[in-house]
Parts: sequence; C-alpha cells; structure tokens
Amino acid sequence: MGKTIATKIIDRIHIIDDNEEFRVGLEDTVQESDFIAIPQNEKVENFNLFLKEKICANDAVISDHQLKIKNYFPINGAEVVSRCYESKIPAVLVTRYETHIDQIRKFRKNIPVIINPENFEPDTLIRGLEVCIKEFNGIINPDRKGWRTLVRIDSFDENHIYLIIPSWNCNDVISINKSDIPDEIAKNIQEEKRLHARINIGSELSNDLFFSDWELK
Repeated sequence: MGKTIATKIIDRIHIIDDNEEFRVGLEDTVQESDFIAIPQNEKVENFNLFLKEKICANDAVISDHQLKIKNYFPINGAEVVSRCYESKIPAVLVTRYETHIDQIRKFRKNIPVIINPENFEPDTLIRGLEVCIKEFNGIINPDRKGWRTLVRIDSFDENHIYLIIPSWNCNDVISINKSDIPDEIAKNIQEEKRLHARINIGSELSNDLFFSDWELK
C-alpha cells in the first residue's frame, strides 16, 4: 500500500472523527485509495503528544471539524489540520464547513482543502493531499495566494466585524469574528474605517477567504 503524491510518499492516513460510524466510512474510502487506514478510536488528551507519538514521516491526516463536543479531542478539526500544515503533515478537513465558517475562518490560511463528506472519495482525497504537498513545496494555486488588499469596515457588533473587500467583490459583506483579528486592530474598528490585510482575493467563494497580516490604514 501507499503511493507517491506530488513529491511525497504517503503510506498511512490517520482518521480523526468522534463518530465511529463516520470513521468506518472514511476508513473504507482510505483503503479503497490504497493507503493504510489508521482510525483514531481512542480519545486524545494532548495534541502535541499525538503528533509526536502517532504521526510518522509518510503519514497524512483527515479530520472532521467538531471534535471537542464529546471530549474526543482537545481541539477541533480546523485547528488540527492547521497545526498539521505548520508541521508539513498533509492534512484534509472533511466537513460541511458552511455551518462552521465562524470557527474555521481563522485557520483557513493553513487549510488548503476542505471536502464535503458527500464528496469524499478516492479521487478527491488524493487531489486534496496533492494540493497540500504542493503548497509545502511553494506551489500555490491562484485562489490560495494572499495579496495585500484594502478592506472597508461596513459595520460591527460585539462579536463580529462585517467587511467589504472592494478588489474581491464590492457588494458582498463578509463576516469574521472580532476575536480573529489582533487586539490593536479590533479596538480601532469604526464604520467606514479602511484597513489592509493579506487576503486570497482569487477565491471564488466567500467561505474560502482567509485574512492575515492586518494593518491600520
């Protein structure tokens, strides 16, 4: 088992999902893709130890997002995949992320691929891993490249900021958590305030937008 994807050999894929039935379904697809499936059946208390003790050089990870509800994992799947990305471990988030975008947005820069469970099959899994590995090698798809971009504050409330990105879509208002931006930026938020941020303005979908490197204009 195992195969070369882009420049990396992948032998095993760890499956992280707090629902046993879903783990079994994901396991079937992983095995059909000619990888060794390693379902995480036990609860994990320390993610750093999990990475150190469980993940080998030729491993990859697939994860659901909602992992903390049953105390199955100490962090949710978006952060799992993001931290794998930082460690150059290919990882794919498998979730209906439209319902969790507020939780996922802050990690989206480090999540190259999100697959809807209904579309999870060998081809989408392999393509997702390929995108991850190519990004590790500096090959980034246009919709994932961040550009320094003007942002206008449309409105805000206690927990959210509503933004317009003129260079992306001057009519679409994007919601982000106020807690997802630096404190020094958040405390200066005003309606019609202009800011700069690094944003992947090549993205077609608002849910795939990520924000980093915020600056007051």
